[in-house]
Amino acid sequence: MFSLLLALLLALAAPLAPSPSAIPSRTLDAKFDELKAAFERAGLEGTQDERKSAAEALATSLNVGALAVFSAEHTRVTDIVDDHDAKAFRARGLIERKLILIEQWKLRATRDDSAEGALEREQKALEEQQKDLTRFEKRLALERPWQLTLRESASRLLGSLTPDKRKKLETDLLVDASENPSAAVRRASIDLLGAVGGLDSANGLARLAQSQGEACDKIEDRLPKLMAEVHKLEARLAKEADKASDSFSRATFDQYDTAKKDAAEMRTRAHETARQAQRAASAAAGAIVRLESKQVEDIGATLVRSWKKGKGRGRRMVLSVLSQARVEPIRVVMRAQLAAESEPLARAEWIDGLAAQGDNAIVPELLSKHLSDAAWVVRSRAAIALATLRSKDAIPVLIARLSQEQGRLRTDVDRSLTSLTGQSFRANAELWQRWWQANGASFQVPPISAEKTALEEAKESVGVSFFGISTESQRILFVVDCSLSMNFSMTPKNNPGDEPGKPFDTPDEAKGEYSRLTAAKRDLEKALGGIRDGGEFNIIGYAADVWSWDDTPAVMSAATRKEALTYVSALSGAAGTNIYSALERAFDMSGAKAGSAWVKPNFDTMFFLTDGRATVGLSTDTEEILSYVRERNANCGIVIHTIGLSGAQDADLLSRLATMNGGQYVAR
Repeated sequence: MFSLLLALLLALAAPLAPSPSAIPSRTLDAKFDELKAAFERAGLEGTQDERKSAAEALATSLNVGALAVFSAEHTRVTDIVDDHDAKAFRARGLIERKLILIEQWKLRATRDDSAEGALEREQKALEEQQKDLTRFEKRLALERPWQLTLRESASRLLGSLTPDKRKKLETDLLVDASENPSAAVRRASIDLLGAVGGLDSANGLARLAQSQGEACDKIEDRLPKLMAEVHKLEARLAKEADKASDSFSRATFDQYDTAKKDAAEMRTRAHETARQAQRAASAAAGAIVRLESKQVEDIGATLVRSWKKGKGRGRRMVLSVLSQARVEPIRVVMRAQLAAESEPLARAEWIDGLAAQGDNAIVPELLSKHLSDAAWVVRSRAAIALATLRSKDAIPVLIARLSQEQGRLRTDVDRSLTSLTGQSFRANAELWQRWWQANGASFQVPPISAEKTALEEAKESVGVSFFGISTESQRILFVVDCSLSMNFSMTPKNNPGDEPGKPFDTPDEAKGEYSRLTAAKRDLEKALGGIRDGGEFNIIGYAADVWSWDDTPAVMSAATRKEALTYVSALSGAAGTNIYSALERAFDMSGAKAGSAWVKPNFDTMFFLTDGRATVGLSTDTEEILSYVRERNANCGIVIHTIGLSGAQDADLLSRLATMNGGQYVAR
């Protein structure tokens, strides 16, 4: 019956029907109401074919009110897709971590029959997580095609209208994208405009991305003062706790609670604003790629001018638009700007953008100019870009560059060679040269998917090694979780996932077991041994509070090495896991500052270790923490490696934290 009704409505809306001017408006309104009702029913309960038919009928109705109907349904569906995308992403991270745990249990079961029960429990838990992932992916498979149909239908509708009517509707959508009080409506309107909008929409979305980026910076600028008040009240509470002045402590705690809530709300606002900026940038790029060539050239020139006038995150959002608009006229203006740029960070960012475009035309300039740039941040980004672009010509030049670099730059060049070749010679230029002489003539660069395996093979100790992650950097900051759960066993037993409400596994020293904190201390002691005299380092510990071995970067010597080792041996567990404040202290100590210019950090490499999830602090939300790190690290380029211990680690946070900051993630 439903299909028959759709067929009838399609026939009514077909081109052979009388022109709208020949039909009374009351009849047209009634027909549109019928089409709208059928469309809404199809969206909720129809098959994909029924949905497409209903959307087509509405699109060919020539009624300007149809766009509002498409927009409302697109908002509903986009909200579902976003939610299930996030759930599926988290589920994949959990499954990846569970697979690691199961492999550990399988190994243990070969030596200990009592491990069979735990292995069976973990496999059942994995099955449940895989069922969850399957459920999320099924819903996405249902809603994503419908989302695409809605965008295509809205585009068809707009294409059938007069220029004035189309411009009015796109303007209304842009207002919703920037001003609607509903975050869901703003997100969906941005996406819809990116899929259906023309030149005005592309420009409007780009301006929205830039303005939201700048608005985010203004919000971020207010955070330090709020955080200073939080830290001041924390210190006062600590003093009052020592004096046991309960009545005064209650008043202070209320002040502290209010200050913390204000700061947390500001952090959330900054994150949401940043998300809208990035979404608008992606949508603007989507609109640009559908424009005519001359229009693309014009908007490319406009965006470069906006970039030159911009600052901070707003400026980076303009570059994000350009980087995602994968058409040749955009690449032309990007290459011209890279050639003209004098500021190191800007050169590095344009290199990143062109590499993201897959622009192999910049390879000769990367090899002849940027790989030997005076600024190490440019050399680093050039090496990484050559690996991204899969350039065979880069291999002998990178090999030659190895002997000219030192510290982290040698590691960056070596990792690019490993990615390009699938080989690993631990930054040994002579071994790389021999291999290339023997194999270069016939060698073919493997696809980038081979990189992970190659990097896994490159874990032999070079310079500093921490939980199997190696670097030749001599400017390193270690950030180590000292929460109470770090006292639990490195060897999972009855509660390998650290599930709440179950007894936690404690180490049985008689059986040679040891705690996570002991494992961290052992590896940290070895890592400190890899820092040569004259290298710079520091150690940050965190639980609910955050502390450091020294207030400033320390220079390695026989005396400081001995003091640092003594400090490490004395580390002990305390309550809470304040990941946000630990990262905040790390960036403060590194000298990271906001802005658009390159800032050379005190440390170029960070190792971040935790066995759990954020439980206290200004924010415990993964997306907010990542957004904060993205901004703090934007102009100093610190490589962040992450180590997760236990089944309770936040694999999602740790893997993304490493990936977005050029590091590696390992789980134990």
